[in-house]
Amino acid sequence: MKARDIVIAYALFNILFVLCTGNLLEIGENMRFRFMTIPLFLVLCTMLYGRWLYNFWGKFYKML
Repeated sequence: MKARDIVIAYALFNILFVLCTGNLLEIGENMRFRFMTIPLFLVLCTMLYGRWLYNFWGKFYKML
């Protein structure tokens, strides 16, 4: 596995775990759990955006 895949798997696992346990075990105070997962969500979005840019510009440069 590449390092990128490990980071994605780690971030997704943590986000899903906190989402499930926080919503099932706490009532009314779920906002504090969200603050812990926002950085992981931003990392995932940045990686997705970077991959999209690489694919878009890679195809553009191949056409030149």
